[in-house]
Amino acid sequence: MFNRREFGVAAHHARGGDFLTDRHDTVRAALPGYEVGGEIGHGAFGVVLSGRDRLNREVAIKVVHGVDSHGDGARAEALTLARVEHPHIVRVYDYIRRGDVALIVMELLGGGTLRGRALRGLVTAEVCAVGLATAAALGYAHSQGVLHRDIKPANVLFTDDGRLKVADFGIAREYAGAALQTMTAIGTPRYMAPEQFLAAPLTPATDLYALGVILYELLAGRPPFRAVSTDGQSHEGLRRSHLDEAPQPLLGAPAPLGAVVLRALGKHPDNRYRTARDFSAALARAAADSLGPDWLDRAGLVLDLDDEIRALATGGAAGPVITATTGGPPPVAPAGDSPAAGRLDRTVRVPRPTRTPLPPPQAPPVQWQRPSAPAPRPHGPPPAGQPRSPAGQPPSPAGGPVAGQAALQRVVGEEPRLLVRTGGDTEYHRLGYRTAVVAAGLLGALGLLVALVIALAA
Repeated sequence: MFNRREFGVAAHHARGGDFLTDRHDTVRAALPGYEVGGEIGHGAFGVVLSGRDRLNREVAIKVVHGVDSHGDGARAEALTLARVEHPHIVRVYDYIRRGDVALIVMELLGGGTLRGRALRGLVTAEVCAVGLATAAALGYAHSQGVLHRDIKPANVLFTDDGRLKVADFGIAREYAGAALQTMTAIGTPRYMAPEQFLAAPLTPATDLYALGVILYELLAGRPPFRAVSTDGQSHEGLRRSHLDEAPQPLLGAPAPLGAVVLRALGKHPDNRYRTARDFSAALARAAADSLGPDWLDRAGLVLDLDDEIRALATGGAAGPVITATTGGPPPVAPAGDSPAAGRLDRTVRVPRPTRTPLPPPQAPPVQWQRPSAPAPRPHGPPPAGQPRSPAGQPPSPAGGPVAGQAALQRVVGEEPRLLVRTGGDTEYHRLGYRTAVVAAGLLGALGLLVALVIALAA
């Protein structure tokens, strides 16, 4: 699941090479026949270790501590991953419970995270390919009744050969085709949809909002909102931005792509794309119009797209693209989110893209708001081997890098997950149960006290 190259080497050397700890002993005892390596990642849940299973596959072992009988989120995550098996979703191999420790064994992804790739520089074709692959993964998960709820660059990883994989379904939840009602506001604030901050009903449009934020950042090299610098990264500052502030115009990117991304950032779910397939169709057509019919050959990623989306991406006709969807909850999607979704086109491995700039198209004005000043130009030197853009000119939207390294480092950073309890979910129900017991005890004691006073008065 996690990238050995980005995390493993540093952790290995920082801890003095291979080491034996109680954690490793527990994992080895729970996984006989496995080779257990060093730590390659960590978070609030626990740690991720590298390893090799009994079938000689390189694996990532997610070690979750503090599991009890009241709620095993690790088991739920493993079952969800097994249920949403898709070429663009990380594969799960096994789940083991040992005392209060749970282990999820997954494929080890050695191609890095989207965050790492963004810092090294992306071209517009790569960004569009990332959008299509992520939307394909989300569309399949939604068709199986699963909302991810935490789409962000750190949860988008790659295999060694360049296939995108969506990971970390730790807070994913099932929904029954309508909206998911949750009383818990949880997610990563930079990528949370307005309804997540409000603990309002969630739909597939919630995940698509997060994807829209990611694509905006990758195309513009800045966040979509002009948050005040002093609190722009605070929970309250981000909450105000997502709830009340219109996104800045997406200058420097082709207008058709900007329109797709800005629509995904609608404040109300009804103003966004209702399904991942609608989003994919619009993005594929916009990419073909903006970058030419051969842009997939320049994307440098392995894409598993169904025939209709691939046809749209290459400038062909594959039925109408839905452009107006308002009112009512999204329908229950059939398997694969469309009649053709189960029909995966042949996998194509294409070469890494060249960075030869193409002439930018004429972009009509974006109708969200009038910019008060020209869009800020990314600071810092371009990645090695990448030519500088002329002074005062935005990067080429068609073939050149879409943002400078320093700009992306500011916006595509490590983002912690936030949990604000306002109601249900397992932990909340446990808290509510305990509160009810305490309240009942206090009321009982108060009743006895009143009865005693009355008796004494009599």
